[in-house]
Amino acid sequence: MKTALAFMLTLASILVACGGDSDGEETAAPSPTAEPAAEIPIVDITKTDEGFEAPDSIPGGLTRFRFHNAGTGPNGVVLLRFKDEGTLDQLRDAYALGATDFAASATEVYRLTTHEGGTGLIAPGGEADVVLDLAPGRYVILRFPAIGGAITRELEVTAPPDARPAPPESAFTVGMFEFAYVGFPDTLPPGKTTVEVVNEGRQFHLMDVRRVNEEDISAEQVRQHLGGSPLPVEPTYTFAGGMAELEPGDSGWVTLDLEPGVYTLTCLIFDRRDGAIGKLHTDLGMHYAFTVE
Repeated sequence: MKTALAFMLTLASILVACGGDSDGEETAAPSPTAEPAAEIPIVDITKTDEGFEAPDSIPGGLTRFRFHNAGTGPNGVVLLRFKDEGTLDQLRDAYALGATDFAASATEVYRLTTHEGGTGLIAPGGEADVVLDLAPGRYVILRFPAIGGAITRELEVTAPPDARPAPPESAFTVGMFEFAYVGFPDTLPPGKTTVEVVNEGRQFHLMDVRRVNEEDISAEQVRQHLGGSPLPVEPTYTFAGGMAELEPGDSGWVTLDLEPGVYTLTCLIFDRRDGAIGKLHTDLGMHYAFTVE
């Protein structure tokens, strides 16, 4: 009897230790703790009147570039990646051609490099924020716009980290085509809005954003003006950022920080067909106007 009682007590203690209960229900095993998502690394680039302040090397993959304009004029930043064995001296010589032969200069720049995005122009004291997905390689940082811009330094992009962050969440996606912006809404709220920009065309495209300074001019009037219709007063503009040149099929994210007003999108790239340099894309219809309210 004592032996049977001892056995029952031992069995009960084992069941309690294993999480059993008198109803025979099992206690669920604790869920594994989820690993926190990797964050997109931030790289600060500052433009002064003397040049750029930027790191010499960064990891590849998704990277958030925060551009600070500490110069006295409007500035932006463009990233170009060297093809094959292109050199900085060759690229400088290619830009030097622009003084006498713009078409030859552009052809040589495109032969040596690919366009990896960047920011549109921003006013002195302003900031811009873009996210780009960079492949490893040798890059060069230049002022936006790239053609005629000052070449200041190289940037080495190494292999991306093993933990890949998720892409930024965007309010909408705008497609760039020959020759239009597709998907940009008529109105945006004031403040910050993150936009995914995709080059779905066959040529390089960019999205330059500017605020119309004149009051009492509607976005519809500005659209007509960009298409060639006159306005009572020729408007002036304040630079508000955007996305620099992207290769066909490439994309990036830009966070626009906008005050109320009317804004324009324009593509300041020259048309290139059959090796010839034509009109600016904006003069071929690649423009838009919207309202922030």
